[in-house]
Amino acid sequence: MKITLELEKKYSENVMIIFPIIGKRSLVDIKKKYPGAELELRGKNFKGSEGEKLICSTGLPGNNTLMMIGAGTSGNPDNIRKLARNILIAIKEFKLKRSAINLAQSIELKELEIINFIDYLNLNSYSFNRYISKKDIFSPEEITILVNNKNKYQRILKERSEISGIVDYVRDLINETPAIVTPEYMKKKAIELSGRENVDVEIFDDKRLIKEKLNGLINVGRGSKLKPLMAKISYTPDKFKNKIAIVGKGITYDSGGLNIKTGSHMSTMKSDMSGSAVALGIIDLISQFKLPVKLISFLPLAENMPGSGSYKPDDIILFRNGKSVEILNTDAEGRLVLADAIIMASEENPDYIIELSTLTGSIVNALGTSIAGLFTLDKSLSRKLKASGESTGEFVWEMPLYQSYKKSISSKISDLKNAGYGNASSIKAGLFLNEFSGKVPFAHIDIAGTAFIEKESEYHSVSGATGFGIRLLYNFLKSISID
Repeated sequence: MKITLELEKKYSENVMIIFPIIGKRSLVDIKKKYPGAELELRGKNFKGSEGEKLICSTGLPGNNTLMMIGAGTSGNPDNIRKLARNILIAIKEFKLKRSAINLAQSIELKELEIINFIDYLNLNSYSFNRYISKKDIFSPEEITILVNNKNKYQRILKERSEISGIVDYVRDLINETPAIVTPEYMKKKAIELSGRENVDVEIFDDKRLIKEKLNGLINVGRGSKLKPLMAKISYTPDKFKNKIAIVGKGITYDSGGLNIKTGSHMSTMKSDMSGSAVALGIIDLISQFKLPVKLISFLPLAENMPGSGSYKPDDIILFRNGKSVEILNTDAEGRLVLADAIIMASEENPDYIIELSTLTGSIVNALGTSIAGLFTLDKSLSRKLKASGESTGEFVWEMPLYQSYKKSISSKISDLKNAGYGNASSIKAGLFLNEFSGKVPFAHIDIAGTAFIEKESEYHSVSGATGFGIRLLYNFLKSISID
């Protein structure tokens, strides 16, 4: 979908005009601008509450129809996100290929509100329908935003359109069938970035994994005929003051291994590589914008499948940093491949390591599908990531890395164990990962609830992959690059 800008006074196309009602001043504006709305509102109890909708004639020459959509009592970013979602729902309901949204109002949106409005129009216009044979699939083609000052919006629209393109790319990777998205496929996507200025790609194949003692990844991938690998993608601008490492879980399909998932628990496990898709996408985005931040992404890639070569409960894995881990459950594989990648990231001596993974089901029980779990001992990093989440609507909520719980991740026959933690398993999984970050400030973001949604949410009218993490990380990286 294309979003364009036009001055209200110059716009004359006969399409449906959508007028967001953002507080009481918008109701005053609409009565001044559209005679048809003033007539329709007489005697009506339309207040512009969130999601409230009213359709009438504009009362102006031509055939334009007017749709008023309520955004609540104020124009805060959260109301604006929901407004954009509701507008796209209405556009799809009425099958509007082209429409115009009138933001030329006396209530002027702040820059953060404009950013969120454009972002959530784009997020809610997305669809993954390449395998649907029906020819009547509706997709909006163009939305024109009517404004008083194009210069104010033009820079924002350009930036957010490029970000939206990467978010859609990440969503496509996650939504695609696991028969296509394999470790080898993700490797090819990583190599495609090697042609970018200041981007280097290094692939650790099975022989290199053995040489580097990346035994978590080696063992998790043993049950699949598809060999595991690690992709390291580095963006090094000419000048930078921060070096950040991103680690993204890349289990391209998770059957559970020998502790095989049952029934519906295996459904949607193609999304278990969401973290690696974000780690790939953020390098793509940062290299396009040429941000003055050195960024290194690590993608540990494998399938977790049962097979004659599968790793087993009761195995003990010795990691590159000397720590040993007892295997109690092969379905707790993510933390094993991530441990390898976090060790590698720590050896780069970055300022921060930020890791994203669809790690635990318990984080979904705790925070639902609109908030990711944030686990870190670094207060400065926590503050920056939470602020980024508040700005973008990709919310993170800090969970405690309660040190007394560390006894739950210890084993009687090795340093650590990968499962059997009892309750508070999301916290204990975070403690496990923290054991591999060395002295580098580290944040684990559990996106199990936010990366892939099975039904519509308060911000997303489209189920499936959300692309959660790209805008969060971009905003964070941009903010530290200008501090």
